[in-house]
Amino acid sequence: MPRGQSGVYAAFFAPWVSAHGNGASMSFDLLVLQRARAIGFRFEPGSTSSAVHDYDHVQLSESLGDREVGLSQLLSPMPTQFPAFPLPSHDNVTRFLALVVAMHGYPDGIDRILGAAFSGRPNEHRAYFDITRAMLTTVD
Repeated sequence: MPRGQSGVYAAFFAPWVSAHGNGASMSFDLLVLQRARAIGFRFEPGSTSSAVHDYDHVQLSESLGDREVGLSQLLSPMPTQFPAFPLPSHDNVTRFLALVVAMHGYPDGIDRILGAAFSGRPNEHRAYFDITRAMLTTVD
């Protein structure tokens, strides 16, 4: 993942098919490194099998890759089920865009990242920026 945040040494994300999502929903693991420390997050779809997390959300995580790889440098103990912060996402694309906004900000950060990702393809850049704006803009 592109760097740019103060204090962030590196950040990595990985998609994986959610074992508890709806159909082919994807979750995204995010690992943020700050020199000698690491913190993990998981961006997950709602779980129809759970009455408490049936909404897209982001949570702290002590492991990555569908909970198979532990993160030994995390601060521990760490709450990994609550809090679960609701996301304004509803599918794989908006869940991924929420992850990018979380790391790079809105509107300038995501605009910069989308510009780099879709260099020479302004229609795609604009389309994904518009999806992000619709996801984050409230209507009165």
